[in-house]
Amino acid sequence: MNSSYLSMNEVCTILSISPATCRNWVRLKKLTPATARPLQFYKKDISRLKRDLSSGKVKLLSSRRNKTYIKGNSLYKAYLHEDTENLPVIEKILDSYEQVPHTEERSALILAEYALKLLNSAWHLQPEESLLLAVFFSDTDSFSDYRTLIHDLLHVLLPEKQAMNNLSLFSALEIPEMKTALSQQLSFVAGQDYLGLLYLSMQNIGGRKAKGAYYTPSLVVDRMTASFCSALKDKPVIDPCCGTGNFLISLSVMGFSLCSLHGMEKDPAALALARVNLALYHPVSDLSCLYENLQCGDTLHTKFQKKYACILGNPPWGSSFTEKECTDLGTLYETAAGKPESSSIFFEHALRNATDGCMISFVLPEAFLTVASYLPIRKLLLEESRLVRIEYLDNAFDGVQCPSIILTVVKQNRCNQSDSSVTIGTTIVQKDRSFQISVPRSICPSCFNFTANDNEYAIVSHMDQLKDRTTLKGQAFFALGIVTGNNSALLYDAPGPGRELIYKGKHIQKYKVTESDVYADTALDKFQQSAPEAMYRAPEKLLYRFINKSLIFAYDDKQRLTLNSCNILIPDIPGLHIKYILAVLNSSQVQFYFTHKFNSVKILRSHLEQIPIPVVSAAKQMEVVTLVDQLEKEKDPVAGRQLQMQIDTVIRAFYQLD
Repeated sequence: MNSSYLSMNEVCTILSISPATCRNWVRLKKLTPATARPLQFYKKDISRLKRDLSSGKVKLLSSRRNKTYIKGNSLYKAYLHEDTENLPVIEKILDSYEQVPHTEERSALILAEYALKLLNSAWHLQPEESLLLAVFFSDTDSFSDYRTLIHDLLHVLLPEKQAMNNLSLFSALEIPEMKTALSQQLSFVAGQDYLGLLYLSMQNIGGRKAKGAYYTPSLVVDRMTASFCSALKDKPVIDPCCGTGNFLISLSVMGFSLCSLHGMEKDPAALALARVNLALYHPVSDLSCLYENLQCGDTLHTKFQKKYACILGNPPWGSSFTEKECTDLGTLYETAAGKPESSSIFFEHALRNATDGCMISFVLPEAFLTVASYLPIRKLLLEESRLVRIEYLDNAFDGVQCPSIILTVVKQNRCNQSDSSVTIGTTIVQKDRSFQISVPRSICPSCFNFTANDNEYAIVSHMDQLKDRTTLKGQAFFALGIVTGNNSALLYDAPGPGRELIYKGKHIQKYKVTESDVYADTALDKFQQSAPEAMYRAPEKLLYRFINKSLIFAYDDKQRLTLNSCNILIPDIPGLHIKYILAVLNSSQVQFYFTHKFNSVKILRSHLEQIPIPVVSAAKQMEVVTLVDQLEKEKDPVAGRQLQMQIDTVIRAFYQLD
């Protein structure tokens, strides 16, 4: 390949976009390739586009969830415990910082100044001064043994500034806005990572996402550490991606000694702040333990030399990897084959480095339990660990719509044990209840859903074992709704030549399709992605919402077009009427099954194919179909609900749940 060219995969990595988006930008002439086959791009063009995205000059990503290059400082308030005293101080610091041109030098000075202020507040090292950095630069004997921590912090933040008392740093202290940013009074409060909050808030939001780095809120950290603190007190623990040290802070507050706390972090600035943070809790006259226990390095390429009682933390989720990194990781980790996912690889690393009996507790996306891309790590977990605790957190991260969990396992070789025993004794914590699993469960890597207690699991198992039943697997056609690639250009709010109504997920209600007011071209080749036209034009099909906690299906015999929030199912089960299948999928019994077996906000084909459908006589089916026909025509909501209850009563009997 010409060295001035970039492949499509390289462009996708640099711009943090998917291959489908890249191809669509080419088709819409928003991105011009250097060669068409293979698809290659000029390096200079991509570099320019990246700069324009970062500055906001180009708005290609402004309406997308992927806003990797959109700038802006953000006070990540949810990171701390409630704090009415110091949170306004942090806000003033950031407000003042935003008034000056942002440079590495100025952000470094802010972090160093408040590291000094917190150390001084915790240990009373110097008389109170508005600018402790001035003392630090002018008096080489100031701040005792803690001086090394600040020197190293400045060194990693400003590697080009070898002399830390140089004129440029002093001159930066004299800028009026910097004086304001540096002169706030910030006092030490146990359990609060103010330095992490400052560091996080001053970083570009997109930069955090590109690295998969969203620091864990303190409430989540403390819930995790409190669940096993007493069992592990002062035994060696490690956070393999410790950031600024919030998990180690929590353990410090709970009484762990410094010698028992270990961490590794790839970001040298975050690690330097973590060392300062631990120094706030543990008096240090000898820094060797602090430097030995907190190491800067790439965990995924490091083998632990020490036996730990616990490996804990919040590994990066969805990190971007270069093509070379993907290849390298693929040679080291089973779960990195194909498209590597960072949290899976970190969990595999923990399993590979843990000894029998070691506890592993990570904050992870809830998708870790159910989505197909995590199947390899779930398989590994079944083989090499015993489940201890799963806590469902919903959307725990400020501004991030991603349900999360705390997953805790114990390393244990399970080669000669049945998978049904892996969950016995596991504690499940949900928003409004908690329970312990006490009966064996059949479990496989395809889905780890534990939202059902023992009684609920018994009902799901009963439905799965129904004697006369079938499934959609191998007996149905599935299709995605249309992805336009550019809704604003390809969807219309008025009819016109070559246009027809198109339907979204919101237009699908149980048993009914509400009227749409959105139009699209009938020529499907204009769109970024579509199913074969025959799927949309089928004489009969079922439409269902794709993103939803509830199963919502409607019957369509009008050959409607649908967008990607509304998918298509065409059953082909001999002897079963399509409207009978519709009623089964819409029933409260199947909703119960779906919730307690999959607990997904996406209605996936793999889930629908597992739903047990009772096989009943034509006469019994027609009893249901007649009710469905009435319900489709019913306009009174109360009467409609009564009909749904009638259908549920009939289907409940088919599942033998009475």
